[in-house]
This record gives sequence, structure tokens and C-alpha cells, in this order.
Amino acid sequence: MRPIELLILGNGFLKRGEYEKAIRQYVLAINTGKSTASAFYKLALAYEGNNQYQHAIVAMLEAVKGKGVTKEALEKYLRKFEELKAHENVEPKLTLNDILSINNAEPKIQHGFDKDTYRFTKINNKALDKTCNCNGIRSFFEESEKAYINSDIELAVDILKVAVNYVGSLEVKANCLYMASYFLIDGYGNLDEAKEYLDIAIELKPSDDSFKKLKSKLTARLWQNK
Repeated sequence: MRPIELLILGNGFLKRGEYEKAIRQYVLAINTGKSTASAFYKLALAYEGNNQYQHAIVAMLEAVKGKGVTKEALEKYLRKFEELKAHENVEPKLTLNDILSINNAEPKIQHGFDKDTYRFTKINNKALDKTCNCNGIRSFFEESEKAYINSDIELAVDILKVAVNYVGSLEVKANCLYMASYFLIDGYGNLDEAKEYLDIAIELKPSDDSFKKLKSKLTARLWQNK
């Protein structure tokens, strides 16, 4: 995933107060080596929101030292740095490497989906063969729908996995994951897998009400299966 996409995703998490998720995306963006001072500033805000003040201070120092920072941005960064210094003794002193390390205790790959890159690491060869001539996202959806109509739920979902890897747009990835979840729910497939894909789709596109309605349907199905 490109740094700009990681930053956009991080901004969404930061806005919603999901600070740990925001931190992860900002760190991934910065570790590409192509991020700007503003990425460190946003990382500092996320660490501050998570009550990790020393982490935030180190991030703000990097923002202040960033190349090409405008006078207005520098003044904003320095104000935030002074605010954070009030909490300087909350944690032991940290280094840049300390704040750019990610806690990977939670598995990042489930059902073959890498949550760092938003790509599938394993895809059925049959789905790859079916989509080798696809040109554009619509053709992927058409092939997936054909498989679904023929009651081949697994192939329908696998084709959408190929589509997720094919597109770069986070919103389009979300649409693909939503459809994969829908097919799994409607076709009585793996509901745990459906839940994972739908949760990620909602993270990527939180304003889509159709995603939330499907989540309610899925929650009801999971409750019935208890």
C-alpha cells in the first residue's frame, strides 16, 4: 500500500479516536521512507490521544526537524511540542526506533488477508485463472456474480480476493470485501470469515450505511448460531 493510502487510513482512525490503529498506519507510512513532517505530527497526535506522551514528544521532534516545513506549520509543531513537554516525565526517555516499532502481538494475517497491506497473501488458483482476462473492477464483479449464481460461493469469494489485490483504492477494496462478506452470509459460508472482511470494509469506508446494515444481519446470524 502506498504511503498516502496509509496516511489517509490513519487519519480516519485518528478522527474516530482509534489511536492504536492510527499509530500503526502512521508508523507503516513513515517506515516506507517517503513520509513528510506532517506524518510525524499526526503520529504525535495519535500517541498523545493514547496517553503515550514521551512517544508523542519524540514524534514531534521529528516533525520540527522535517525538511520543507513552512513557517506556519513549524509554529504549530512547536506549540504542540511545548504542550507535550508538560508530560515529559511520564515515561522513560525513548528513541526514534522505539516509537517506530509496532506491536505485532495480534495476528496481522487471518484468512490469508494481510491487514498491513490490505492484500490477500493466498488465493485459489482457479480464481486466478478465471480472472486472468479481467480488465477493470466491473469485470471482476461480473465473474464473481456468475460463480455465486452457480452456487460456487468459494470461487465467488476468491474472485473478489483477486479484485482486492488488483485495485489500489481503499474504497474499492472495501466494496470488494463487502461483497465477499455478503456472499458468505447469504450463501451460508464461513461467518467468522465474513465478519472479518466486513469489519475491515467498515474500517475502510465507515460512512457506508449498507455495510452497517449487513453487519446487523451478520450479528443476528451469529447470535442464532450460538
